[in-house]
Amino acid sequence: MNEPHRLRWLAMFVFTLASSLSFIDRQLLAALAPAIQSEFGLTLAQYGTIVSIFSLAYALTAPLAGVFIDRAGLNKGIVVSIAAWSAVGVATGMTTGFLGLMACRAALGVAESGNLPASGKAVALYLAAGERALGSAFGQIGISIGMVVAPVMASGFHASYGWRMAFVAAGLLGFLWIPLWLAVARAVPRAHEEQRGKGAALSELARDRRLWGLIAANILSMTIYSL
Repeated sequence: MNEPHRLRWLAMFVFTLASSLSFIDRQLLAALAPAIQSEFGLTLAQYGTIVSIFSLAYALTAPLAGVFIDRAGLNKGIVVSIAAWSAVGVATGMTTGFLGLMACRAALGVAESGNLPASGKAVALYLAAGERALGSAFGQIGISIGMVVAPVMASGFHASYGWRMAFVAAGLLGFLWIPLWLAVARAVPRAHEEQRGKGAALSELARDRRLWGLIAANILSMTIYSL
């Protein structure tokens, strides 16, 4: 394996870290739910609303996030996304009640909707066609790592500093990821050149039956995956 090829896998490793950070931010709420519910006096219905608002915001903005990343470029797209969700993480640690927490989770859903489109674009740009399935699997590894780390991180910070510091620490980790990625992006050659611009019009895409088939298949598969 030549040196440029090995470096492209380094880029995939760094993107794996981004997926881990994304799911740490998502899972901290569940891990810290008893402490947050107790401090804010949340009912189960209110907690359910907070959880649902994240998913709703994520679903509604994910296509727009994909369009933004295609037009702005991979580096700008992922930096904006991670900076936004990291800021929301810090803000979550400073919130004071139900409405503030709900607003933070909605904002987190919007910000994190760019992670998976950016990961897919990174795979397409840095890896050869025969390597992309393996590259996508790295993203799944990152998700699993995030889901494992979140409860450990939550319990450690909650015991020593309180639940709020867990969200603040997760946000700061996101900000630290940004210069790491920019350094790697400068050093690692891409396998393919990035094509930016408007691309196909949305009206044209809406007439493509293949797109609707892909959407339907994804909805059906992700329902099972999520449950």
